[in-house]
Amino acid sequence: MLYIQIITILALVLTVFFSYDEYKKGTMKLHNFKIICVCECIALFGMIYLILT
Repeated sequence: MLYIQIITILALVLTVFFSYDEYKKGTMKLHNFKIICVCECIALFGMIYLILT
């Protein structure tokens, strides 16, 4: 179970990283980038909470 949670955390971080790259290139609007960041951060905190409990 821990491996799945760690892989999920890595996928969340990579999603934000690649979204930031698209935002820098100008192919993504700021509003969409903010929505992605908020959703990914909520999921990241949830995964960290599940690992700690």
